[in-house]
Amino acid sequence: TGNAYWYAVEWVRTYAVTDLTPDQLREIVGPTAAPSLTLITCGGDFDAARGEYLRRLVVRAVRLDR
Repeated sequence: TGNAYWYAVEWVRTYAVTDLTPDQLREIVGPTAAPSLTLITCGGDFDAARGEYLRRLVVRAVRLDR
C-alpha cells in the first residue's frame, strides 16, 4: 500500500486578492525548502460583479519526520 505522512500547520494567512504582490504569490505557490502542503481557499465578501471572493485564506503545513 501507500505511505503515510504527518504534517503540522506552520502558518495561516489571509490575503486580499487585489493586494497580492509578486513576492507574496511566490511565497504561497513557489518552491519550499522542505516538503509541504499549501491549502488555498476563498473567503471574505463575495463580489458579484467580479464573480469572486475578495480574500484568500492560505494554510501552509510542513511534513514532520516521524
